[in-house]
This record gives sequence, structure tokens and C-alpha cells, in this order.
Amino acid sequence: MERAYGRPNDLDPRFAQICRERAGTTSGWGSPAENGTVIEQAQILTTHNLATLVKAGVTLGPDGAGHCFATARRLAGRPLDRRAVKDIAYAWRQMIFHLSVTGDAERFVAGLPDDGPLGPAVDGLRAAVRGEQVTPFTGWSATRHWMLPPR
Repeated sequence: MERAYGRPNDLDPRFAQICRERAGTTSGWGSPAENGTVIEQAQILTTHNLATLVKAGVTLGPDGAGHCFATARRLAGRPLDRRAVKDIAYAWRQMIFHLSVTGDAERFVAGLPDDGPLGPAVDGLRAAVRGEQVTPFTGWSATRHWMLPPR
């Protein structure tokens, strides 16, 4: 049976190289965590295909960003492990997409709480809204993620 998808190395080489560079690795495929950082960069660059849905006519809800933040905050309030951090990052990126479509980021970030496990991510979002260069909030990490408690 023929697969409907290609192998990772079947990607457009330019796109794959951009994803590897953004992930901080220029080698081929490595550890599962390293591979996850590359795949996550592809998800970031393609907005998890949300832009495709909007272009196809799907209407976003008026408080999509708020719902995404509430999901990220709810997940961050639970015991954190690698899977939870990845899920929080997915919700966070969907929130960013909603804000980019609505253009309401300044008002939105003004109402966000600065405390709790999402505090550093909120600080980064505020800096990004001010036009500062920030490191994106990602869920995959080849080292211990900043959201995880120390061992």
C-alpha cells in the first residue's frame, strides 16, 4: 500500500532548512526532541493551517484569542509534563493567530494577568506587541523546558 504522506526528507529542501535553522539545528534528523523542535517550527510557519481555513471562508469567533488563552491557562494550572507544555504551546500559537487576524492585540494583552506559570510567555507577548524581538513560546525543547519544575 502506498503512503499518502512523504518521509521528512521529502519536504521541500528550502522549507526544511528554514525549519531546522529556526529550531537551532542544521543537521538532518536527530533525537525525537530535536525532531519535534523542527516540526514545531513548521507548525509555526504554517499557522497550524489556520490561515488556510480563514482563506477558505471559515469565520473565527469574536473571542477566539480569549478562549485560547483560557485553555492555555487551564492547562498550565495542572501538573506540568512535556505533553502538557506542548498542548499549552499549541493553544498559545492559536491565540497569536486569532490576535493577528483581529488586530486587537494591544487591548488583549493589556488585560492579561502577569502571574502564574504563563507569566514569562505573557511578558514576551507584551514585548512582541510593542514591536520588540522576542523568542517564540514553543512547547518542544531538546533540553528541560522553562515551564517544567526542576527535577
